[in-house]
Amino acid sequence: MTSSKPVEAFFYGLYMDPDILGPLGVVALNPRLAEAQGYRLDLRGGKAKIIPEAGASTWGLTFELSPSDLKSLYRTEATQGYAPFELFVTGPDGTQRPVSCYNLPLDPQAPADSVYLAKLLPVARKLGLPAEYLSFLDNLSNPTSP
Repeated sequence: MTSSKPVEAFFYGLYMDPDILGPLGVVALNPRLAEAQGYRLDLRGGKAKIIPEAGASTWGLTFELSPSDLKSLYRTEATQGYAPFELFVTGPDGTQRPVSCYNLPLDPQAPADSVYLAKLLPVARKLGLPAEYLSFLDNLSNPTSP
């Protein structure tokens, strides 16, 4: 028997926008701003991924979703290659909590993708991500080797 208990998942790319999840048939509840400390956002290859890096952080939103909705998001051609893992995120109030997250492995040879970034920046602004993080995203358009 499969559990229907909601899963709290961390989203750091375009899926952190409820306006994108809704049309996909996903019911995302209880949105909360969260930071994945020790991870840096990478957009090479046209897909968002987070890379472990000391001192870095990636902001996004967590949602509660059904296990089936979460799995269905990562069964499409567009999300092929994403694999689940668990991490701790920190809320704006400093509290940490475990969440599920999907991620891609880094492809250091893949080129930067300004198209994805152009879609992500308005989402990040709309969702009220911290100004320092928005500056980081703005600077991704001027790649200087990480």
